[in-house]
This record gives sequence, structure tokens and C-alpha cells, in this order.
Amino acid sequence: MGKSSRSIKKKQPTNDSDKNIKNYAAYSKSDLLKKKYNESQSPSPNGRILRWVAVASTVFILLLITGVFSPGSNPGSNDFINNEDLPVNTFTQANGEKISVVLYSSPTCGCCHEYVDYLNENGFDTFQKRTEDYQVIKDENLIPEEQRSCHTAIIGDYFIEGHIPLLVVYDLLSKNPDIDGISLPGMPSGSPGMSGEKNSVWVISSLLNGQIINIFASV
Repeated sequence: MGKSSRSIKKKQPTNDSDKNIKNYAAYSKSDLLKKKYNESQSPSPNGRILRWVAVASTVFILLLITGVFSPGSNPGSNDFINNEDLPVNTFTQANGEKISVVLYSSPTCGCCHEYVDYLNENGFDTFQKRTEDYQVIKDENLIPEEQRSCHTAIIGDYFIEGHIPLLVVYDLLSKNPDIDGISLPGMPSGSPGMSGEKNSVWVISSLLNGQIINIFASV
């Protein structure tokens, strides 16, 4: 059987509908254009979230580029890595004794002695061996010529070549990697024990069997 046909009466607008139609008709063309423009300028909740994410990401990238999150972002400070940056009793052994260090240097090296003071002030027990043959310890540890500095410190099974910040030394001792030691060649301005302003990134290398195997830290 087919669908029964029936007449559909148009629903007459109520008095309230009449009022709405009249009110809508009362808008001028300029009012309608302003209303549409304002609606288009109001971002949706998702749009606001995406906008904030984009802004936050941009700020974070800029901070990374400018080095704000880098440990070496405080130029010219010999003690910019101090005890406040390290856990309490960082360089104290389980029995309560300080970790022993032997540092080899030339008898006339002033900055080497400054580095010894830096170690001792931060909890090490350092013996400075001043000798004209200070290069021998570098040869014995197969430290390449281009990676050498003015002094070599021996801490446990590792050598620490140069004016390396203690935060990096702590990282070495805590991670205990399978390497011979780490090196910061030369005598960079502003590094621990050195005067002047920090004016470059300090690239600290991991050495094994006389070869650089990777970059241990950039400060």
C-alpha cells in the first residue's frame, strides 16, 4: 500500500517568533557585518591552546639557542659550578673520607695550584705533585697532544686533564663509563682555576686508548 497522502499545514509563527523576526530585521547592514567580524576574531578553545603551545615552543627553542639552559651560561665565573649545584657530600666516600686526588703539574704553574684549591674547597683531598716531568703522566695515559692541558689529575681509575668543572667530574664518577678519562685541552679563559671571562663553549672529550671516542660534555 502506498503512503497515505495528507496535507501539511504550515505552522504559523507565534507572537514570540514575530518579535524575533522584527528584532532581526531591525539590525542594520553595518551591525550584521560587525557581528560577523567579531565572531570571526574570537578564537575557539582549541585555537587558543594551539596558539599557546606554539608560543611556548618558540620561547623554549630560543632559550636553548641562547644557552640559558647550558651549565656554562654564566660567563667569567671560576666557581659558577659550586656546592649548591651538587648533592651534599658529593665527593665523600661511604666511610666518610674524602676522595683522594693526585694532580701532576709543572713546579711553576700558578693556575694548576688554583685548580688544586678549587678541588679542595669542594671536598677533595688533593696532593699536588710538582715535577718537571709532568708530561710523563700524560704519556702513560696516552693523552693525545691536542687534548693536553697544563695539569693532569688522577681520581680513582680516571684521569682528569685540564681545568674541568666539578659538575662534569661528578657526572664522570657517578656514571662510571668505560673510558680512561676526560680532557679539556688548553687553558680556557674563565674555567675553574683560570682568570678572565668565559668566552667559548668548553668541549670535554671522552678518551679511551689514546683516542677520542665521543664528546663527554659541552659546557
